[in-house]
Amino acid sequence: MTNEQAIEYLSESTVEHKIDDSFAEMHNEAISLAIQALEKQKVARDYLEQLRNRNEHLALKIVVESVLEDILIEGDNNAI
Repeated sequence: MTNEQAIEYLSESTVEHKIDDSFAEMHNEAISLAIQALEKQKVARDYLEQLRNRNEHLALKIVVESVLEDILIEGDNNAI
């Protein structure tokens, strides 16, 4: 079950009057907290994915710069 599916399921799980008002209030509060946790988890996953993509981009940039530097050094050595 994805976060979105869990949030949808939990959103539909609220009660108005199950046993008594106190139970319904506690139940709905627990549902709300669970939804908030799932939403925060999704935000955290999205952020980690952005960081991962950024790190991959930086690693690729470092490799390309290193290769270009090696090519330039090799070209200078061949010119001598």
